[in-house]
Amino acid sequence: WVDDEDNSRYLNDVHVYDVDANMWSTPETHGPTPIEREGHTASAIGRSMLVFGGAGLDDVDRSINLSDLHVLDTDTWVWSQPRLGSDALPQ
Repeated sequence: WVDDEDNSRYLNDVHVYDVDANMWSTPETHGPTPIEREGHTASAIGRSMLVFGGAGLDDVDRSINLSDLHVLDTDTWVWSQPRLGSDALPQ
């Protein structure tokens, strides 16, 4: 999320911080990339990063609440979107 007065926008980029090298990088990712969002959760589990929910924009730029799950494999930098067991997830 970037809030720059009239130019606010949601983002879906990935940045990685290397503690040993004290450097940031932006890896090229592949697969079904999540839509741009803010207010989501992101958790690292093993070599995966899970991104859930947040808020984004629909096709006509209306704000929507998201309840989707995306998994980024940090060895291959490939996104996947697992099928969830229910369409009725809590918000």
